Amino acid sequence: MNGPQDNARQVGHWAVRVLRYLVIAVGVVLASGCAGLPGNTSIEFLAAEELRYSQPAVAAGELPELTEDSTLENYLAYAAINNPGLRAAYLRWQAELLKIKPARALPDPRISFAHYIEEVETRVGPQEQRFGISQNFPWFGKRKLKGQMQQDMANAAEADYDALKLKLFAHVKHLYYEYYLLNRTIALTEQNWKLLNGLEPVIRKRYETGKSMADLLRLQVALGKIEDRLSSLRSFYEPLQARLNAALNRPITKTLALKPRIPAGKLALDDKVLLGRLAADNPELRKLEHLARKAAHGIKLARKNYYPNFMIGLNYIHTGDADMPVDDSGKDPVIAQFSMSLPIGGKYRALENAAVNRFKAARQQQLNLKNDLQARLKINLFHFRDAQRTSRLYRD
Repeated sequence: MNGPQDNARQVGHWAVRVLRYLVIAVGVVLASGCAGLPGNTSIEFLAAEELRYSQPAVAAGELPELTEDSTLENYLAYAAINNPGLRAAYLRWQAELLKIKPARALPDPRISFAHYIEEVETRVGPQEQRFGISQNFPWFGKRKLKGQMQQDMANAAEADYDALKLKLFAHVKHLYYEYYLLNRTIALTEQNWKLLNGLEPVIRKRYETGKSMADLLRLQVALGKIEDRLSSLRSFYEPLQARLNAALNRPITKTLALKPRIPAGKLALDDKVLLGRLAADNPELRKLEHLARKAAHGIKLARKNYYPNFMIGLNYIHTGDADMPVDDSGKDPVIAQFSMSLPIGGKYRALENAAVNRFKAARQQQLNLKNDLQARLKINLFHFRDAQRTSRLYRD
């Protein structure tokens, strides 16, 4: 039967063990928190991070000022520098590039610690604690394939950026020429108003001499319609200006000193040349090509899942002193460790088939987009040539 001293000693022994476990647990929590997300997730923290990372790449004072002499190229350069959507696409591309190196890296090594709640008694003393370190090694070629797949993703993000840039440029050009068309339409409408307004005294004089009033009424109705059209055209400046300012990332109410000019020269449009350039240079097709290559690398990676992964490690066991004096009392053993996975089951065949289907889907999507773009190109060429024909008809 244990006495009070034995009970106190046992309680103290367990208290020391509990304290040790608490210290270990705190250490694990602190270590895992070092690589985690920031602890401060308050609104103030998010606002500070947004302010930190949302600053424009070029300060407002460094951007080229848009004046009456600014050309279409100046507007395109301004949009390329300052448009937030284009900058977001660029940052996504850079983020994918930065993930290539981690994709090729080895898995993180693991450090382990174990404390024997019930100590293992050995000839040289009780085993109390075990420390270990291990490293996993994927099968040969897996890391390279993962890096290639991430490189394909970065190339696809670059194609996304190029596609968005072209769409932005097309949008700015459309608004620029809308401005030109609006100015020309207002100028021609004002000329028509002046011509009809100059006829009014003549027709009024005829009415005063006893002629019919119908001509005067028709003229006044026509003048009213032209004045209404002029008012509508002039009021369209504000929404058109707002759309162009939005593309340039400027306040939508800011006045644009814009005097558009149509560039001189003729477009040489050859159907075969344009279709060839479409297949070779279109960024959306290029994106799908990179995604197809990623899927092809995914097939190779899925086939490597049939081979095992390896793990090597080293363990150290802390041993206390033996109760009896023996040779090697308290000697700490060191253990080398090796293990490998056993790829068993049909899941790897399913993963391979899934990778093959992704590759086929990417190719089919690429073919579908190519056909659609070629059809749209033909339609746009028709509209362009029809507009040229109509222009020649009215001119000649």
